[in-house]
Amino acid sequence: MHEVAQAVSMAGPTMLGRVVLAVVFLTAGVAKLADRLGTRRSLIDFGFPSWLASPLGIGVPVAELIVAASLLPVASVRAGAAAAFLLLAASSVAVSVHSLRESSVGGHSRATSSLPP
Repeated sequence: MHEVAQAVSMAGPTMLGRVVLAVVFLTAGVAKLADRLGTRRSLIDFGFPSWLASPLGIGVPVAELIVAASLLPVASVRAGAAAAFLLLAASSVAVSVHSLRESSVGGHSRATSSLPP
């Protein structure tokens, strides 16, 4: 009986977390689809080739919307959580690669190249 009570007491915070995460993914997906040209331009500015920016400009927000929808029903929450993790991991890798490319100017780090000799 104690296990049931513990599971019920965790249902509220767990559901709240799922709803918050779903709202984050929903907002991101809707915003990207509402400004498809801006999304495409941002992807190109971020370093993606132009031929890949259009499919990513549709695919990423659609994936975000699917993740948002899958985080709410109990039946799909595990798949939704796994997909959310993959999207966040891919985004983290892309940001890291972009940062590394941008921080290297002529073989020198911007942080050290701006220091006086």
